[in-house]
Amino acid sequence: MLTPSELRRVPLSRRPVGQRLLADLYVRPTYALRGVDVVVEGMEQLLSPDPFIVAMNHTDRYNYFALQVELHHRHGRYLASWVKGKYYEHWFSRWFMRTMSNIPVPSRGYVIAGRFKEHLGRPPTTNEYLQLRSVLDGKTNLELSEAVQSHTGADLAAWAVRTEHDFELLSREAVELTRRALQVGMGVLIFPEGTRSPTLLKGHGGIAQIAQHFGIPIVPVGCSGSIDVYPGDTPWPHPGRITYRVGAPILPSPAMQAPAGFTPLSKEATQAHGAQFQAHVDLVMDRISELVDPCHRPSDAPTTTTTVGVDRFI
Repeated sequence: MLTPSELRRVPLSRRPVGQRLLADLYVRPTYALRGVDVVVEGMEQLLSPDPFIVAMNHTDRYNYFALQVELHHRHGRYLASWVKGKYYEHWFSRWFMRTMSNIPVPSRGYVIAGRFKEHLGRPPTTNEYLQLRSVLDGKTNLELSEAVQSHTGADLAAWAVRTEHDFELLSREAVELTRRALQVGMGVLIFPEGTRSPTLLKGHGGIAQIAQHFGIPIVPVGCSGSIDVYPGDTPWPHPGRITYRVGAPILPSPAMQAPAGFTPLSKEATQAHGAQFQAHVDLVMDRISELVDPCHRPSDAPTTTTTVGVDRFI
């Protein structure tokens, strides 16, 4: 499981060697071989010398590839992507993410599942995770499984405090990594939905907290067609067209702006200013919805995502 010291050692480069090699040695040649066309409308919005955050829908595992290739090939610009903490667990994916200058952002679910696995030698089941999440959310009048009781101990409130503390230590380093990426001249790419889905889901408030903390705009990007080029888990593309539409930068209205001085990604910030953050990200998601093809817009039908249960975290 990631530690704050490991996060502090994540390398960030304005011109990440992994992005350049992946683009030139794999992605561009396979696009030419397989007949993949990439269209970027509004690219000028991603070329600002000032810091910004990119918010994009997350249709499939590789839908950021083509945008990063276009930025590298045509403009020599690069994005540091927020990725789940679990991708730094395995040595190969950790090496890949580090060479790409991607930023691991552990979630509360990652901390819950990771600490459980450290204690009991296995990940929690979905039911065990839901029990633990309920305890963290302050619900203590629960019937807990034997494994959950063993992990949390007799004092559920103390376990919740320790877990939240661990999460906030990791979050602090993720915020610092984001600051460093912006400082070296990269944009930062965040998927507000937090998971992959062919149609838009509700966005989470973390991206608004980060943007407001640093006082920078969010640039909305709608990605369409990538799920047809990358329909599965392998990075071998199918023929097709990937279209990115880049919208104008978004700053929060005064009603969406939280007072200065909050700690981003903390429970206190969400409790005090959650409504403002959610209104901000809702505006961003509305803009993304205008930028994607109709098939990717929000649907009332059930959406199938590629990760379920604790597989999202560990």
